[in-house]
Amino acid sequence: MELKLFHQVTLAQLMQDIQDNLHTYKNGSFSYVQEDETLSFSLGVSSSIDLDMLKPIFEYNGKDSSPSERAATDIVFSALTYKAISGIDPSVARDPRLWNYLSHTYFLNYIRNRYPIPLEDEKAVKEVRSHFFCTNEMRSIERNHGVSRLWWHGYIVNRVDELGLDEALKAFLSKTDVRASILERPTTAQNVNVLTGILKALHKSLQSDSALFERKTFRELMKQINLWGGMILLGDLDQDDIDIKISELKERVMAP
Repeated sequence: MELKLFHQVTLAQLMQDIQDNLHTYKNGSFSYVQEDETLSFSLGVSSSIDLDMLKPIFEYNGKDSSPSERAATDIVFSALTYKAISGIDPSVARDPRLWNYLSHTYFLNYIRNRYPIPLEDEKAVKEVRSHFFCTNEMRSIERNHGVSRLWWHGYIVNRVDELGLDEALKAFLSKTDVRASILERPTTAQNVNVLTGILKALHKSLQSDSALFERKTFRELMKQINLWGGMILLGDLDQDDIDIKISELKERVMAP
Protein backbone atom coordinates (compact mmCIF):
# COMPACT_ATOMS: atom_id res chain seq x y z
CA MET A 1 0.00 0.00 0.00
CA GLU A 2 1.35 3.43 -0.92
CA LEU A 3 1.97 6.06 1.73
CA LYS A 4 -0.09 9.24 1.76
CA LEU A 5 0.25 12.68 3.31
CA PHE A 6 -2.43 15.13 4.35
CA HIS A 7 -2.78 18.34 2.39
CA GLN A 8 -1.88 21.17 4.75
CA VAL A 9 -5.39 22.62 4.63
CA THR A 10 -6.85 19.26 5.70
CA LEU A 11 -4.46 19.05 8.62
CA ALA A 12 -5.21 22.61 9.70
CA GLN A 13 -8.95 21.87 9.69
CA LEU A 14 -8.50 18.75 11.82
CA MET A 15 -6.40 20.70 14.29
CA GLN A 16 -9.10 23.33 14.50
CA ASP A 17 -11.82 20.72 15.05
CA ILE A 18 -10.19 18.67 17.83
CA GLN A 19 -12.76 19.72 20.43
CA ASP A 20 -15.70 18.92 18.13
CA ASN A 21 -14.18 15.55 17.17
CA LEU A 22 -13.43 14.25 20.66
CA HIS A 23 -16.12 11.58 20.45
CA THR A 24 -14.64 10.36 17.17
CA TYR A 25 -11.15 10.17 18.65
CA LYS A 26 -12.50 8.14 21.55
CA ASN A 27 -14.86 5.77 19.75
CA GLY A 28 -15.39 6.63 16.10
CA SER A 29 -13.63 6.61 12.75
CA PHE A 30 -12.27 9.19 10.32
CA SER A 31 -13.18 6.94 7.40
CA TYR A 32 -13.90 9.94 5.19
CA VAL A 33 -10.19 10.76 5.23
CA GLN A 34 -9.44 7.70 3.10
CA GLU A 35 -12.63 7.93 1.03
CA ASP A 36 -12.08 11.54 -0.06
CA GLU A 37 -8.96 11.55 -2.22
CA THR A 38 -8.85 15.36 -2.29
CA LEU A 39 -7.76 15.43 1.37
CA SER A 40 -4.40 13.75 0.83
CA PHE A 41 -1.79 12.92 -1.80
CA SER A 42 0.52 10.01 -2.51
CA LEU A 43 4.15 10.11 -1.43
CA GLY A 44 5.11 8.06 -4.48
CA VAL A 45 5.65 4.49 -5.57
CA SER A 46 9.10 4.31 -3.99
CA SER A 47 7.53 4.30 -0.52
CA SER A 48 5.04 1.84 0.95
CA ILE A 49 3.38 0.53 4.09
CA ASP A 50 2.82 -3.18 4.73
CA LEU A 51 -0.60 -3.31 6.41
CA ASP A 52 -0.51 -7.07 6.99
CA MET A 53 2.70 -6.78 8.99
CA LEU A 54 1.09 -4.10 11.15
CA LYS A 55 -2.04 -6.07 12.11
CA PRO A 56 -0.85 -6.73 15.70
CA ILE A 57 -0.65 -2.95 16.17
CA PHE A 58 -3.97 -2.20 14.49
CA GLU A 59 -5.70 -4.84 16.64
CA TYR A 60 -4.07 -3.77 19.90
CA ASN A 61 -6.60 -3.42 22.73
CA GLY A 62 -4.66 -2.47 25.84
CA LYS A 63 -6.65 0.54 27.01
CA ASP A 64 -7.33 -1.07 30.40
CA SER A 65 -3.72 -2.19 30.87
CA SER A 66 -1.36 -0.36 33.20
CA PRO A 67 0.88 2.39 31.78
CA SER A 68 3.92 0.14 32.16
CA GLU A 69 2.19 -2.70 30.32
CA ARG A 70 1.23 -0.38 27.48
CA ALA A 71 4.77 1.00 27.30
CA ALA A 72 6.18 -2.53 27.13
CA THR A 73 4.56 -2.96 23.71
CA ASP A 74 6.79 -0.22 22.26
CA ILE A 75 9.68 -2.62 21.71
CA VAL A 76 7.77 -4.99 19.42
CA PHE A 77 5.64 -2.30 17.80
CA SER A 78 8.63 -0.09 17.01
CA ALA A 79 10.28 -2.98 15.18
CA LEU A 80 7.10 -3.73 13.23
CA THR A 81 6.52 -0.10 12.26
CA TYR A 82 10.09 0.47 11.13
CA LYS A 83 10.06 -2.69 9.02
CA ALA A 84 6.56 -2.09 7.59
CA ILE A 85 7.07 1.53 6.49
CA SER A 86 9.71 1.57 3.81
CA GLY A 87 11.14 3.89 1.22
CA ILE A 88 11.31 7.02 3.37
CA ASP A 89 14.40 8.87 4.55
CA PRO A 90 14.77 11.13 7.60
CA SER A 91 13.80 14.24 5.66
CA VAL A 92 10.44 12.71 4.71
CA ALA A 93 10.07 11.22 8.18
CA ARG A 94 10.13 14.73 9.63
CA ASP A 95 7.04 15.77 7.69
CA PRO A 96 4.09 15.94 10.12
CA ARG A 97 1.61 15.46 7.28
CA LEU A 98 2.72 11.84 6.87
CA TRP A 99 2.37 10.83 10.51
CA ASN A 100 -0.82 12.79 11.08
CA TYR A 101 -2.42 11.00 8.13
CA LEU A 102 -1.46 7.61 9.57
CA SER A 103 -2.70 8.50 13.06
CA HIS A 104 -6.12 9.39 11.69
CA THR A 105 -6.42 6.26 9.55
CA TYR A 106 -4.69 2.92 10.11
CA PHE A 107 -3.25 3.67 13.57
CA LEU A 108 -6.33 5.37 15.05
CA ASN A 109 -7.42 2.39 17.16
CA TYR A 110 -3.88 1.72 18.36
CA ILE A 111 -3.27 5.28 19.56
CA ARG A 112 -6.57 5.53 21.45
CA ASN A 113 -5.65 2.29 23.22
CA ARG A 114 -1.98 3.11 23.80
CA TYR A 115 -2.85 6.59 25.15
CA PRO A 116 -6.37 6.44 26.66
CA ILE A 117 -8.16 9.76 26.21
CA PRO A 118 -9.33 11.39 29.48
CA LEU A 119 -13.01 12.08 30.12
CA GLU A 120 -12.49 15.77 30.88
CA ASP A 121 -12.57 17.76 27.64
CA GLU A 122 -9.64 20.04 28.38
CA LYS A 123 -7.36 17.13 29.21
CA ALA A 124 -8.73 15.13 26.29
CA VAL A 125 -7.90 17.88 23.80
CA LYS A 126 -4.35 18.07 25.15
CA GLU A 127 -3.92 14.30 24.88
CA VAL A 128 -5.25 14.20 21.31
CA ARG A 129 -3.05 17.11 20.23
CA SER A 130 0.02 15.39 21.69
CA HIS A 131 -0.42 11.87 20.30
CA PHE A 132 -2.59 12.19 17.18
CA PHE A 133 -0.86 15.32 15.87
CA CYS A 134 2.76 16.29 15.56
CA THR A 135 4.82 19.23 14.42
CA ASN A 136 8.24 19.07 12.78
CA GLU A 137 9.93 19.57 16.16
CA MET A 138 12.20 16.72 17.26
CA ARG A 139 10.43 16.16 20.59
CA SER A 140 7.03 15.97 18.93
CA ILE A 141 8.12 13.52 16.25
CA GLU A 142 10.56 11.31 18.18
CA ARG A 143 8.83 11.17 21.56
CA ASN A 144 5.17 12.16 21.51
CA HIS A 145 3.31 11.27 18.32
CA GLY A 146 1.71 7.84 18.49
CA VAL A 147 3.08 6.60 15.15
CA SER A 148 6.18 8.62 14.28
CA ARG A 149 7.88 7.74 17.57
CA LEU A 150 7.68 4.04 16.71
CA TRP A 151 9.35 4.49 13.32
CA TRP A 152 12.00 6.85 14.67
CA HIS A 153 12.92 4.49 17.50
CA GLY A 154 13.62 1.85 14.89
CA TYR A 155 15.55 4.25 12.67
CA ILE A 156 17.76 5.50 15.51
CA VAL A 157 18.83 2.08 16.79
CA ASN A 158 18.93 0.27 13.44
CA ARG A 159 22.25 2.00 12.80
CA VAL A 160 23.77 -0.15 15.57
CA ASP A 161 24.85 -3.09 13.43
CA GLU A 162 26.44 -5.08 16.25
CA LEU A 163 23.17 -5.72 18.08
CA GLY A 164 20.50 -5.95 15.42
CA LEU A 165 17.18 -4.13 15.47
CA ASP A 166 15.29 -6.23 18.02
CA GLU A 167 18.05 -6.41 20.63
CA ALA A 168 18.93 -2.73 20.20
CA LEU A 169 15.28 -1.76 20.74
CA LYS A 170 15.16 -3.82 23.94
CA ALA A 171 18.14 -1.92 25.30
CA PHE A 172 16.80 1.44 24.11
CA LEU A 173 13.18 1.12 25.21
CA SER A 174 13.21 -1.03 28.35
CA LYS A 175 13.14 2.10 30.51
CA THR A 176 11.58 5.46 29.64
CA ASP A 177 14.34 7.37 31.42
CA VAL A 178 16.99 5.66 29.32
CA ARG A 179 15.29 6.52 26.05
CA ALA A 180 14.71 10.12 27.14
CA SER A 181 18.30 10.59 28.29
CA ILE A 182 19.63 9.42 24.92
CA LEU A 183 17.20 11.47 22.82
CA GLU A 184 17.80 14.61 24.88
CA ARG A 185 21.48 14.55 23.94
CA PRO A 186 21.87 15.03 20.16
CA THR A 187 25.60 14.34 20.31
CA THR A 188 24.85 10.85 21.57
CA ALA A 189 22.01 10.00 19.21
CA GLN A 190 23.78 11.37 16.13
CA ASN A 191 27.17 9.70 16.65
CA VAL A 192 26.64 6.08 15.64
CA ASN A 193 29.74 4.78 17.43
CA VAL A 194 28.81 6.45 20.72
CA LEU A 195 25.23 5.25 20.44
CA THR A 196 26.51 1.75 19.68
CA GLY A 197 28.73 1.79 22.75
CA ILE A 198 25.89 2.93 25.00
CA LEU A 199 23.40 0.39 23.68
CA LYS A 200 25.96 -2.41 23.95
CA ALA A 201 26.54 -1.48 27.61
CA LEU A 202 22.78 -1.40 28.22
CA HIS A 203 22.29 -4.71 26.45
CA LYS A 204 24.98 -6.33 28.59
CA SER A 205 23.39 -4.90 31.74
CA LEU A 206 19.95 -6.13 30.66
CA GLN A 207 21.31 -9.65 30.45
CA SER A 208 22.63 -9.52 34.01
CA ASP A 209 21.35 -7.33 36.87
CA SER A 210 20.00 -4.32 34.89
CA ALA A 211 21.87 -2.03 37.30
CA LEU A 212 22.73 0.42 34.55
CA PHE A 213 19.02 1.06 34.02
CA GLU A 214 18.67 2.73 37.42
CA ARG A 215 17.69 6.33 36.73
CA LYS A 216 20.40 7.99 38.78
CA THR A 217 23.13 5.68 37.49
CA PHE A 218 22.28 6.04 33.81
CA ARG A 219 21.83 9.80 33.99
CA GLU A 220 25.24 10.09 35.58
CA LEU A 221 26.75 7.90 32.86
CA MET A 222 25.22 10.10 30.18
CA LYS A 223 26.54 13.18 31.94
CA GLN A 224 30.06 11.75 31.99
CA ILE A 225 29.85 10.73 28.31
CA ASN A 226 28.66 14.20 27.42
CA LEU A 227 31.55 15.82 29.32
CA TRP A 228 34.04 13.45 27.69
CA GLY A 229 32.59 14.08 24.25
CA GLY A 230 32.97 17.82 24.75
CA MET A 231 36.71 17.48 25.25
CA ILE A 232 37.63 15.41 22.19
CA LEU A 233 36.63 14.85 18.57
CA LEU A 234 34.50 11.72 18.80
CA GLY A 235 34.63 11.30 15.04
CA ASP A 236 38.36 10.57 15.29
CA LEU A 237 37.83 7.52 17.53
CA ASP A 238 37.06 4.01 16.34
CA GLN A 239 34.43 1.76 17.93
CA ASP A 240 36.87 -0.15 20.14
CA ASP A 241 38.22 3.06 21.69
CA ILE A 242 34.71 4.34 22.37
CA ASP A 243 33.61 1.00 23.86
CA ILE A 244 36.61 0.97 26.20
CA LYS A 245 35.96 4.54 27.36
CA ILE A 246 32.26 3.95 27.94
CA SER A 247 33.11 0.81 29.91
CA GLU A 248 35.50 2.86 32.08
CA LEU A 249 32.87 5.53 32.67
CA LYS A 250 30.27 2.89 33.49
CA GLU A 251 32.54 1.32 36.12
CA ARG A 252 33.18 4.77 37.58
CA VAL A 253 29.53 5.73 37.99
CA MET A 254 28.59 2.30 39.37
CA ALA A 255 31.41 2.19 41.89
CA PRO A 256 30.24 2.02 45.53
